[in-house]
Amino acid sequence: MPSFDHYFRHLCNIVKFVHQSDFLDKDAKKYYANFICGQLSTDELGLLFFFGLTDRGAEFKKLVEHYALFEDMPSEKLICEGTTFEELTSKEYRNLYDKSAYGESE
Repeated sequence: MPSFDHYFRHLCNIVKFVHQSDFLDKDAKKYYANFICGQLSTDELGLLFFFGLTDRGAEFKKLVEHYALFEDMPSEKLICEGTTFEELTSKEYRNLYDKSAYGESE
């Protein structure tokens, strides 16, 4: 099975850099976080959703919630057949993150 650790670490470090930047105000940080997220496919967002639920992804999960990085992620990307998450509904999946992770979307 391929490992995506390097991909997740790289993305987390970029968002963390924006978050910790002293030279950016709150609006600029949100802009750049959205810009980074806008480069991701819905499949990548789906993978990042589950990465954030791991011990290694806990820091990234906080950034996702802070910057509403899943605002444009379709709920159907959260279907995970053949796993322990298989029985969850879309709403139950979404509840695994704070509602702030989804911004203005439902």
